[in-house]
Amino acid sequence: MKRTVVCLFVLLAVLCSVQCSRDNKTRLSCNTVLENKNVSFEYNFYPGNQLEPGYPFKSAKSAILPSSGDNKLTYTNGNAWRTEKCGDSLCIVSLEKDWEHYYLYMSTWPTGSNQMAPQLMYYEDIQEADPPWTVQFDINCEECNNREHCYIIHRYKGNSEEKNYGRLFVSTYKSVFGYLYDHTYEDWFDWAVHVHDHVPAGAGAPVRLPFVILVNALLMLTVL
Repeated sequence: MKRTVVCLFVLLAVLCSVQCSRDNKTRLSCNTVLENKNVSFEYNFYPGNQLEPGYPFKSAKSAILPSSGDNKLTYTNGNAWRTEKCGDSLCIVSLEKDWEHYYLYMSTWPTGSNQMAPQLMYYEDIQEADPPWTVQFDINCEECNNREHCYIIHRYKGNSEEKNYGRLFVSTYKSVFGYLYDHTYEDWFDWAVHVHDHVPAGAGAPVRLPFVILVNALLMLTVL
């Protein structure tokens, strides 16, 4: 019995050590590595589920997280994005059919909370974005070669102050940038960024939102 208890304590200590080391690990800017790439964004909190354009509300265009229904990673036209060099940062544009030229965009008006949802804004020429910081994002990863654990970052008003430093996570299947969250919620902000050498043809996969994601999302909201 005592030996079993000791083994459990050792196992817990190892798991804690792995998680704590990840929380404290410095993430590197991978903007240069990811310039002008076809990418998809997998949410590590729900493995196999990737970011796509959609309508979280009636008329608002944004990036959402439809469920794949399982943990299997499938690259489709719907979750295909393209990164472009924008200053020292990246602009992120959808490659989904009928969503071409829709760029990830942040409003110039703050919500007054520690969350702000991005939008998708149509630009024929991204240089028309004014001010530029509304479409500029950074991707920081533990390693730029495999990009298995990354933050997708936006700096409100282009400002690096902590209160303006936002990281993308998912709340009730819509994407949200979170500000001033402590390390308790680190798992929420963890993404894998996959680079692809082609863009799948056709429409994206249909949206399926299983009950477990709704329940987990509601539980996440209760702790805010």
